[in-house]
Amino acid sequence: MSFKKLLFIGSAAIVLIVAAGYVFTDMYYRAKYDIFKEHSPLFEAVKDEAERLMSKQEGRNDTGVTILYDNGGNASVDYFDEIVNASLQSKLRELDVLSEGKLSILRYSKQDGQSLIQFLFDWESAYGKPYDIVYCESRDILVNDYDSDTTEYVLDKLKGNWYGMALK
Repeated sequence: MSFKKLLFIGSAAIVLIVAAGYVFTDMYYRAKYDIFKEHSPLFEAVKDEAERLMSKQEGRNDTGVTILYDNGGNASVDYFDEIVNASLQSKLRELDVLSEGKLSILRYSKQDGQSLIQFLFDWESAYGKPYDIVYCESRDILVNDYDSDTTEYVLDKLKGNWYGMALK
């Protein structure tokens, strides 16, 4: 076989391996959002209730980050902020069960008058890499919030103002 044929075959093999890696990585990240696709009405209900509860707490346009829910994991008990009513607690417990215990944190903040609601899954990387499902009315605020971190991520548009953030 000539050198040119070997070079062509080797190059083609490398391209196929890289393409397959990209496809499988992309499938891996997108599969994480199946919970949102299958239960988006529940995510909407949690978002609506969180916004309703937080609007009663707000006296200004912006708020700091409020942890509405924190799954204590093996180390401690689940934590709900004092404003989280029984209805929202029930919905969050349901999401935790549906995610097989991967729902770690529900964070709420308001920036420039826009809600930023972050559902953080597998925060401690017990089941793989962490990922977030995020509601934000402004993609710029969302990207700015994540770009301030030192972590890399893959951003996927899910539906409406919902995004998936797969952390690398």
